Amino acid sequence: MGDLPTQLRHNALQLVKGNPFIWKIFLSNPESAFVKRLTDDTLHFLETEYSDLISQCKSRKISDHAEHYFTYQFLLHGMLRILKCWVDNGCQESVDKMESIIGKLNKTVITTLWHD
Repeated sequence: MGDLPTQLRHNALQLVKGNPFIWKIFLSNPESAFVKRLTDDTLHFLETEYSDLISQCKSRKISDHAEHYFTYQFLLHGMLRILKCWVDNGCQESVDKMESIIGKLNKTVITTLWHD
């Protein structure tokens, strides 16, 4: 857990695990101002966390704005759904396990779509 984006993800997951009831309420209304703000912040986080990988992939294959946009939407809403499922199931998995799952899935999607 050396870099800032990884620390942020870890800290965010700890916050959710420590307050699952509140997060269940927050995530139950996808049109709320809270979820919209969370969405914006998560998109920024994705761009920060995977900026090096995305730059490498873009230089090799992707130059299509639509593909870039929809990939981010897929990652974003996938992460939010994973978070909601985790909360709905009582946050049984550890923060480290959830961090690993989310990180692996994000990297798999980016490298599969954007690598040669």
